[in-house]
Amino acid sequence: MIDLAAVHPVSGGRWHRVDRLQRLPKPGELLTMMCGITEQAEFVDKDDQSTPQTCWLCDLAYRRQQGVPVLPDHPALGPQLS
Repeated sequence: MIDLAAVHPVSGGRWHRVDRLQRLPKPGELLTMMCGITEQAEFVDKDDQSTPQTCWLCDLAYRRQQGVPVLPDHPALGPQLS
């Protein structure tokens, strides 16, 4: 069993969130992340990747959607994304 809420696509060295993932995507299927980036799904071995960082725009969108408080120092609210 795979917990679809725990699936986080990686693009551009950052892990993202996808709103309402109903199933695992098929290779080549388009995914739109909560930050607005769209990528084709592909599956690669973990050994072939560096450690991804958080996509703060996805994090901000997720917090707002779930009603989680957003602190004023959230990285997506600042002038530069970390």
